[in-house]
Amino acid sequence: MHKICIILAYFGPLPEWFNLWLLSCHYNPTISFLIVTDQSVTIPEGYDNVHVLPMTLSQMKDMADKKLEMNTALVYPYKCCDLRPAYGVIFEDFLKGYDFWGHCDCDLILGDLRKYFTEDRLRDYDRIFGQGHVSIYRNTMRCNHYYELSADYKKVFTTSSNFGFDENLSSISIGRVLCRNHIPVLYSRAFADIGTIHKRFLCTTDKNADRQIFYWDKGKVYRDYENQFFNIQERDEFAYIHFQKRKLKNCISTDKISDVTSFVVSYKGFFPIYDIGFDDLVNKYNPYPGRLYEDIEKLRWDMRHPRLRLLRKIYHKLKD
Repeated sequence: MHKICIILAYFGPLPEWFNLWLLSCHYNPTISFLIVTDQSVTIPEGYDNVHVLPMTLSQMKDMADKKLEMNTALVYPYKCCDLRPAYGVIFEDFLKGYDFWGHCDCDLILGDLRKYFTEDRLRDYDRIFGQGHVSIYRNTMRCNHYYELSADYKKVFTTSSNFGFDENLSSISIGRVLCRNHIPVLYSRAFADIGTIHKRFLCTTDKNADRQIFYWDKGKVYRDYENQFFNIQERDEFAYIHFQKRKLKNCISTDKISDVTSFVVSYKGFFPIYDIGFDDLVNKYNPYPGRLYEDIEKLRWDMRHPRLRLLRKIYHKLKD
């Protein structure tokens, strides 16, 4: 089995749901997770695949400067995103023995990653997933230096602005660079990317239902939804759920986190799943407010973000 190490570089106060993120890592026992942080992190007993590397942002900058042989602009935490494609070089001393390395965010809950990081895919692709929130690269000298295929990488690394270099949307992003150079990359949309336009949880690209609920259960991320055409309840499984730019309330007890086996993920926060049915879960945690209400939400968002609206249209046009 290919060995994988996923790195989370996080500086500043940890989010309220961090213990649930750790739990979702624990349920991926064949994947190692390295947390690079300036915070005090207590790893629960038995989480043998999760490790902490104490480090300040300044110390990470010094290490990046030395490894990349340049004066990086890593002076604020979010700038780490632009350096992610170079983590294979920056953290090479901690990645020895691994076949793949990756990076991730913690504003997400992981599902069963090995279901998507299959041995066949790991053999055939140098990168799997094209988003910054979760992505892995083959751990070889050639692949670790893919960022150098970009004519702009020095500008990206040494300029304080954020370029989204770890994503695949902008023309200079690593995703576009790899595509232009015909690198074998699997751009799978096997994750639930929750949008910011609407209050309730809706996926940004997948088809949504009027009645749907997202939850984590025994290491897997699911969405149960009502198929209105056939009037039946159906289920999707995702590699992870990403709830970008949301501050969610954690209502899961931290006293016995190892006993937690399932919880709802919603705009209201994280809640234990009691013995209630689909209808009650949706009504309580992700209710449908009506088409008119959601049309008004979208109109307000478009008025506040006209440039993002244009970029979204361009993205979907290129995608189609």
